[in-house]
Amino acid sequence: MPIDCLNACMPARVIVAGDSPTCVVAGGIDPLCDDGILFAEKLQALGRDAVLQNYAGMPHGFMFFPGIDDGERSIDEVCAFLRNHLAERTTATVDR
Repeated sequence: MPIDCLNACMPARVIVAGDSPTCVVAGGIDPLCDDGILFAEKLQALGRDAVLQNYAGMPHGFMFFPGIDDGERSIDEVCAFLRNHLAERTTATVDR
């Protein structure tokens, strides 16, 4: 299967697997940046709860490099995303 076809098909298989809220983090100079943006856009087009964090000029894995302000900010945003969505699910479970 050609690479372009794999890239186009892989997110579709993942999308079908579930509808959990998704937070996509992309570094602007990460070779996977375009794939992350496309994935988030596909989720959003399907009406899914998807947030895209796109950090210009950041490489792959920038979140884990010590001393990078954007990395620390991204981790804070991911944690806030998780707290918000886990609280929603916990409340929904308790209300049943």
